[in-house]
Amino acid sequence: MCTSISMNNGNFYFGRNMDIDYSFGERVIIMPRSFPISFKKVQAPEKHYAVIGMGTTEEGFPLYAEGGNETGLCISALKFNDNAVYSENEEAGKNNIAPYELIPWILGKCRSVTEAKKLLEETNIIGVPFNDKLPLSPLHWHIADKKESITVERTGEGMKIYDNPFGVLTNNPPFPFHSENASQYERLTPKFPTNAYIKPFGLGFGSIGLPGDFSPASRFIRAYFLLKNSACDSNNIAQFFHLLDNVAIPKGAVLTPDGKYHYTTYSCCIDTTNMTYYYKTYDGMSIKSVTADEKSINSHILSEIPIN
Repeated sequence: MCTSISMNNGNFYFGRNMDIDYSFGERVIIMPRSFPISFKKVQAPEKHYAVIGMGTTEEGFPLYAEGGNETGLCISALKFNDNAVYSENEEAGKNNIAPYELIPWILGKCRSVTEAKKLLEETNIIGVPFNDKLPLSPLHWHIADKKESITVERTGEGMKIYDNPFGVLTNNPPFPFHSENASQYERLTPKFPTNAYIKPFGLGFGSIGLPGDFSPASRFIRAYFLLKNSACDSNNIAQFFHLLDNVAIPKGAVLTPDGKYHYTTYSCCIDTTNMTYYYKTYDGMSIKSVTADEKSINSHILSEIPIN
């Protein structure tokens, strides 16, 4: 489970909570413009946009969980169990891309959501694992820039690209459910009720009914309400993490079917204007940052920065 949000209050920020029950060797990875990235079924571009995000590497390939590029486009991949259905066959005339390749594919080639939509229409997400040790992961994706946000899902009905006016994505069910479900909560407000028959005995009565559990549907609504009513006068980064904190999962609150703790192992915020990746881990509550400077952007090798 995870929660992804995009925030535009004059400046654009994008990030997520990584909710998981294990470490996948995550580290901040900077993919420079000239890094020779290769894809299994399509020709590698000679050059591409620089990318910064969290992930791991396997055989020199950056396996991003989320990332942003130097033009301001961002993507996060979230678990989509039981609903993700990838194509079994390659399609002639399309770019056949494995799920783990989608983030560097889109961020490497596209400047905006508009360009990403066009490229996605020419893309076939094919069910090819990285190798025998790394099986396919069921995913859907949140893609955003400062102007718009979309959700991308590959289900049994094929490729779906949804406009996402909420700027939020969690996990199951498919996005149309979240969109329809949100209509039930449009009446919620941060304002103090003024037309109540009996005067409320405290603040916050306007948001009674806001779900507080950790299910994907409830986290979606809670994140949307908080994002919609977010007010920030100065520190946008701190505000972004406050939003994520309100949908974060503390250890012990959620158990997997086999009894493991499922919790928010890290939270992040990408400042695309300054190409800076902010993060904090479960055990290290202070916000830390990595900036993709000119040296790392113009390098020929991946920069991998351990987190702590």
